[in-house]
Amino acid sequence: MTGGAGFAKDSNNQLKDNHKLGKIREKSTYSEGKNDPSYRSMADSKSINAAIAHRFKRKKELQRITWISLVGLALVVLAFLFFS
Repeated sequence: MTGGAGFAKDSNNQLKDNHKLGKIREKSTYSEGKNDPSYRSMADSKSINAAIAHRFKRKKELQRITWISLVGLALVVLAFLFFS
């Protein structure tokens, strides 16, 4: 159910209000963000190297967890097949 004619009227009013707000607000401007040279110069090599080392450490941990999980799953499947 749509709620009757009042629902359509209310949605039409909201559409008009939003359209008026779009005319009032200023348009957004383009920002280069991370491509801005001043932004890139803020990062020093020590922090970049620390971030890279952290990422590799996390990757190795996830690989270890994955292998342990696969071995555990294989043991469960083998135990199920052997004891059933």
